[in-house]
Amino acid sequence: MPAGDNQLASLVWQPIPGACGAAIYPLIRKIDTISSNSYLIATADALILIDPGGIPGQVEAFLKVIRTCREEKDRPVFVILTHAHIDHFIGVQSIPAFAYAKAVIFAVQEAGAVALEQGDGGITQGTLLNIPITPMNIALPLLTCNRSSCRGIPGQLAFSNGAEITITRDTPGDAPVSLDREILRFGPGPELEVYHTPGHSPDSICIRMGSLLFCGDLLFAASPGIAGL
Repeated sequence: MPAGDNQLASLVWQPIPGACGAAIYPLIRKIDTISSNSYLIATADALILIDPGGIPGQVEAFLKVIRTCREEKDRPVFVILTHAHIDHFIGVQSIPAFAYAKAVIFAVQEAGAVALEQGDGGITQGTLLNIPITPMNIALPLLTCNRSSCRGIPGQLAFSNGAEITITRDTPGDAPVSLDREILRFGPGPELEVYHTPGHSPDSICIRMGSLLFCGDLLFAASPGIAGL
């Protein structure tokens, strides 16, 4: 959700306010239980796809945009899930280009990362909809327990496709309520903040870059977000 009254326009590139040099290409859908909205962020050093969605055609459309971006400037591709429910990711499982660790780096909060690597039909809701989950390689688990002991200390991570990022676990502030947060930097460009916001799903996160906040299905709590259901 953008700050103020400004709305994102679907299927067009637009700058991200407050994130110098970053642009976003959104796909905004009518709310349903089949697929999520998707957002492609382009910086000088990375392409970041948030919630690729549950429909192969939706993922293929973004794959074409990603290929065009990489023809203009080759850079690593990251896929970040706001949570591991199938309507936010299952579309990638039938797309070979997303099946190789050297092509795409998947990033999911730790609980969701474990579920995806195990093909867990419970947390992903695959069992509920009778959809099998193929185990996935999650190269970048977010907000992990082992990084909680290194708060405030930037860590360098390198991946098999040559990508490198800096990730910092935030030190809790003095506010009565504070969210667990990690800060990701893809080169010298704008930072991306990840907040753990469990509720709709144990692995739910909110993602911020500049003045844009991506909250996934956070507002739906335990419901699917459809009137009457």
